[in-house]
Amino acid sequence: MTNPYFFVSHKHADRGIALVLAEFIRDLTNAQADIHLSSSPNFQGPRAGKELNDELKNALASTDVLFLVYTGEDQDWSYCMWECGVATDPRDTTPTNVIVLQCGSQAPVVYGTSLRVDATSVDSLEAFVVQLATDATFVQGHDGPLTGYDRREERLRELAQSLHEHLRPWLERLSMDKTTRVTSPFVRVELPGSAVESIMSATPQSREDVAAAALASEARIESSQRVEGLFSIAIGPTTGLARLMGLEGQPRSLGDLPPWIQSIVRQVVSALREELRSVPWAPYESEGGGLHLPFVSAYRAGADGEPGHFDISFMPVESPQVLARDRMLRMEDIYALQLGAIDPETVILRELLGNGRSRIPIIDAEGYAHMIAHRSMIMEFVAAKSFAGQDTAKLSLRDLLNDEEMAKMFESTFGTVAPDSTLEEAREAMARMPGCQDVFVTENGSRNAPVLGWLTNVMFVET
Repeated sequence: MTNPYFFVSHKHADRGIALVLAEFIRDLTNAQADIHLSSSPNFQGPRAGKELNDELKNALASTDVLFLVYTGEDQDWSYCMWECGVATDPRDTTPTNVIVLQCGSQAPVVYGTSLRVDATSVDSLEAFVVQLATDATFVQGHDGPLTGYDRREERLRELAQSLHEHLRPWLERLSMDKTTRVTSPFVRVELPGSAVESIMSATPQSREDVAAAALASEARIESSQRVEGLFSIAIGPTTGLARLMGLEGQPRSLGDLPPWIQSIVRQVVSALREELRSVPWAPYESEGGGLHLPFVSAYRAGADGEPGHFDISFMPVESPQVLARDRMLRMEDIYALQLGAIDPETVILRELLGNGRSRIPIIDAEGYAHMIAHRSMIMEFVAAKSFAGQDTAKLSLRDLLNDEEMAKMFESTFGTVAPDSTLEEAREAMARMPGCQDVFVTENGSRNAPVLGWLTNVMFVET
């Protein structure tokens, strides 16, 4: 008869608790149970080179008992709940019993009314150990109990006490960790000691590229809070930092990475070298449009080749409020035609086209915005007159201004804003007018006020 198959579902941050449980079951049953524990090479787990979810589905389909290590509702349990759901699929031919190892005061909502093992209580652990060792129905379909112990043997109480003592330091550490509440989405990343050493031993010219490759291929998310929703992913016990960054299977040099990832890499290198470094403006933009600035807030160095740990927070930030007056081209610095200072009859269109400018602001005698004369529109006007048989060599700005259709088109291709308007407000003013590519900054934001400056569509792209 094949051994019963046990699956320990846990978050990567709780792998110490999961390992204590798996080793206890192995020793109690004298290795007569096959145990799946993805965070330890000493137990069964996903095979290298295989698709992770497919491997998990195959293991869960064969699972007789699933142990859910649950440490509290302040973390995302979607991946573990997925494992529980797959294991208990009613279409599965292998019936699966789910046992919750509750490691705090909270129970998972899904299993709130189910029988749970309280990891902090010796009595609860004793009842669990007795059932595991002596109950012939603990594993459905298995022939008899897993051990030869009698439920009244004192040895089982001693084993329960031993399990409690081995769990205690992990539960105390968990209790201390829970006193910290993050104010921003957060991940704690584990980087193998060998990767840390390779970064530190690299040349200054290659160090950041080496760090980028190491973070993409070797860094693992040890724990996290509130990042699953930000990145729209589920974080499991073996999730790599590359998945969070969207770099799985895509090793690239630092210069090819998005700016927010480059910032993380450079901050990690500075942390390893114990250098103080300012955080550049390189925010991650979520699908909802929110901006989050990555900040490596802490680094804990491993000793003698042990892993290093980095705390990375994603701080919600707002786009800088750049004002129109700070970005605009001032009228004294641009080429513009002011009707009060020139005679439109003397401005020949062919000569105007020959100056190479793509658009020319035209201001009236009072200093108000009159129109933006786009080169393409002037050429269209000249071509139409030529097609009508008119001598285009003498066409002047007055002809253009007197053409009602063209004048109407020119006058509807610019917006206006006040000097203290934000660049985003100027962008919105431009977007409200179809075909608009320009915004004038006027004294009071209206068309009936002197022009102070000019914003073009290119300047918005540059922000």
